[in-house]
Amino acid sequence: MSVQGSERMKKICEGVWRDRAVILSGDGQYFTGEEALVGAAYWRLCKAGLMPETSLADCAPFLRELLRQYRAEAVPPPEGCDYGVEPQGA
Repeated sequence: MSVQGSERMKKICEGVWRDRAVILSGDGQYFTGEEALVGAAYWRLCKAGLMPETSLADCAPFLRELLRQYRAEAVPPPEGCDYGVEPQGA
């Protein structure tokens, strides 16, 4: 993925994170929170014209970060599991 493509992908994921309250406000009948966020990112990618020539493997780091943020906010991690969250003061 080009630097420009990476920047666009980063901005798309940041936008999805910013809009997460609306994205996650559905009734949850069809999608989990994670599925809803990734679906929103994919839809925005397509709308921005970054798909299909951009592979999803190139998008994976951005999607992983989006899901890490969601998991850290939505579900407190079990004891001993940090979901990749950096410890305070690190």
